[in-house]
Amino acid sequence: MPGILTRLGLGARQTRIDPTTILLQHAAHALHSAQARIDELTEALQEFVDLSDGSRPSGLPEVKRVLSRAKKALANGDEAVRSPNAASSLGRATRQ
Repeated sequence: MPGILTRLGLGARQTRIDPTTILLQHAAHALHSAQARIDELTEALQEFVDLSDGSRPSGLPEVKRVLSRAKKALANGDEAVRSPNAASSLGRATRQ
């Protein structure tokens, strides 16, 4: 990660952009991605809540659809968990 930070610093000096601005832009992107993930999981959870509502019958195809969407939403999170946290790595690199 220090290599990326060095490139960011060199690029920032060449274009006169403060490296802190670049880090803040990356942090804003990470926050936006996290909010999108929260929204995706909230929607999947809401579908399960709607299934448990006894006021309307749920057929097997609908249950399968909800389970499929939930599995997909959870699988998307597995990829994010496996990738290194860029924000914390960048933070450590700037303190070195």
